[in-house]
Amino acid sequence: MNNRDNKLKKALVIGAGGFVGRYLVEHLHNDLGMEVWATKLPGEELGDIPAKVRELDVLGKEAIVDLLFESRPDYIFHLAAQSSVSVAWYNPQLTIDTNIKGAVNVLDAVRELFYKPRIVLVGSGEEYGYIEPGDTPIREDHKTEPGNIYAATKACQNMLGSIYSKAYDMEIVMVRAFNHVGPRQPSIFVVSDFCKQVAEIEADKRQPIMYVGNLSAKRDFTDVRDVVRAYALLAINGEKGETYNVGRGSAFEIRDVLDKIIAMSDKDIKVEIDQAKIRPVDVPIIEADISKLTKATGWEPCISMEDTLKEVLDYWRGVVASKEEMDHDDVFFKKYGISREDYILNRKFNKAKELLRFTIKSIDEIVVESGIGEGDLRRMLMEAEKMTPEDYRKKWAQWIKS
Repeated sequence: MNNRDNKLKKALVIGAGGFVGRYLVEHLHNDLGMEVWATKLPGEELGDIPAKVRELDVLGKEAIVDLLFESRPDYIFHLAAQSSVSVAWYNPQLTIDTNIKGAVNVLDAVRELFYKPRIVLVGSGEEYGYIEPGDTPIREDHKTEPGNIYAATKACQNMLGSIYSKAYDMEIVMVRAFNHVGPRQPSIFVVSDFCKQVAEIEADKRQPIMYVGNLSAKRDFTDVRDVVRAYALLAINGEKGETYNVGRGSAFEIRDVLDKIIAMSDKDIKVEIDQAKIRPVDVPIIEADISKLTKATGWEPCISMEDTLKEVLDYWRGVVASKEEMDHDDVFFKKYGISREDYILNRKFNKAKELLRFTIKSIDEIVVESGIGEGDLRRMLMEAEKMTPEDYRKKWAQWIKS
């Protein structure tokens, strides 16, 4: 439905406690003049945002129903999700509950209303899975082949949105968002990680060496403020039941992003590869075709990559100077019930598992390359898979042959 009547300007942002949520609230209120309601989890801090804030766990459908009747939104933006690929491997049950059951609860709660608000379900470009270079820029009608648990849950959410839209004549628009960046993003994401490392080097809090992963990969990065503009435009002008890619529409090589960030510092910085950050199987290029989005809304990115990188670096300079970096990142780990140490160990474990599956390296080589101790590798495989590294490798070799 194009050119929806936008006279009733009331929006509900479910999951405003994440990276994108605050930006979306500010855009809806400050730029579009909407009355905004926002939800957060207990313990989350949203700061001073222009919204009526309520605590909400999307696993409780009745609480969602109560909030909908209280707020009477015209537009609902469903952002509540467990959005880390690494955390999804560590805690798949939490990811499935939040991303699938939570989405169903929201859809069922809306279905009980006496009117039909417009819903924007936010998914991920990860849903496409491994993308061959010849398939980029990737279109919305490309098949989805999720390669991790997080991506699978988002692909499921997308399918559910399509089903609910058709079966119940609901006003649902689905989004597949590609990499978005900006100030306040946790440092587990690549641009924030680079900027935080540079800020710490400038403050003499670490040696002038940056540790990085695969620099040849190309990714489609968009400023988060451009992303939320796209979400709002799709809520107003998107076709119900349709899926839209949201991205810049062009990919940047990670090496180029790193060089731009380092060039913004007057420090002499060396770069070293951290093998624990290298994936044995990595997608060479991810780039969105955004022609469908542009045709429906007229949207195009306005903020240059250079401006975004400068703002992210300046943000981390401020965080490091105020000694708040631990509090900033620990909010993320606390939210998902995982310690920083377990998160790092789990990343090394997943790297080791990928090496076992896709390479013929020895166990000793895998231990060195992944950074995990052999004792931890054997213990975690026994706990998770009930098998030794040798048996695990045999299982995958047999599966590949079959």
